[in-house]
Amino acid sequence: MIQSNIAFIISHLQVVGDLPVEILPNYIFRSATDSEVEQIKKIVKESLPYGRTTWVPYDAEVVETINSIGHTSYSHAPLPKERWKYWVIAFEGQNEKIHELQSLSRLMPINFEIGLQLFYSEKGKKMAHILISPYAALRYSNWDQAFGKPEIITTAQIASIGELHKMYQNLPDQFNFVRIAVQNFSSLSDIPNGSDLVIVGLFAIIESLITHAPRLSESLDSINHQITNKIMLLRKRFSREVLPKGYFMDAGEDKIWKKLYSYRSAVAHGTPANFEGDHQILKDRVTVIKFLQDNIKELIILGLKEPEFLYDLRKC
Repeated sequence: MIQSNIAFIISHLQVVGDLPVEILPNYIFRSATDSEVEQIKKIVKESLPYGRTTWVPYDAEVVETINSIGHTSYSHAPLPKERWKYWVIAFEGQNEKIHELQSLSRLMPINFEIGLQLFYSEKGKKMAHILISPYAALRYSNWDQAFGKPEIITTAQIASIGELHKMYQNLPDQFNFVRIAVQNFSSLSDIPNGSDLVIVGLFAIIESLITHAPRLSESLDSINHQITNKIMLLRKRFSREVLPKGYFMDAGEDKIWKKLYSYRSAVAHGTPANFEGDHQILKDRVTVIKFLQDNIKELIILGLKEPEFLYDLRKC
């Protein structure tokens, strides 16, 4: 039997449902084999930055212990092999579609990240591999990843990545703005969330999907007005609920979006956001980024499903 090439999922995932899952023809999501696990472990160890030793516990579960004085400590308890969380996408030939699947998998409500790739000869000997990116290596070797709980993903959600890919491939050129949004959103995922530039980039994607440039008869505040009104309208067509009240302090949705756009404008003009003052209802940068990302994911999925609808809406 010829050894398939594999792309390893570095996210900490607990999969619910029957395996394997066909994402696309010849692109199969499954558990890693014993030999693949050994190779993955070796490459992960090579990827650890700055002498770090922590990583996602694919073969362990996190145990929380509280001592007599209330101090909490965390440790790893080994899992039986049948419960290991080494997941791969096995594929044949070139890896072009793997890169596309990575971009589209970033539209999932949970974190689904392709980290490294292994390529094999016809005799099953490993010929080459693509390392984990430096940013991903930093992110997945921190304490939260090493001692956090796995995110739950269903096999139906995994299969849906293939459905998104089919829609992505079949987009007419007229709706290329949706394809560009997929690519830009994926690129932004590689920028650390500690950078305020992520905010500007996320707003640029929202604007590209649902707004038109202000007309001569419209004020410069038109973009903010368009985003607020159109997002509130489009939310009824989202596949899941993304409401401001689930992220921010209690306030009207129009006020939240105005504050968000104010934050974006402050960054664009070199002024720091003030989460103790004017931007207090937004809590913090991480919360803002999460909210914008979740809205963009739903906007892009809507654009893949109904590109003509978004195309027409942009003109309004």
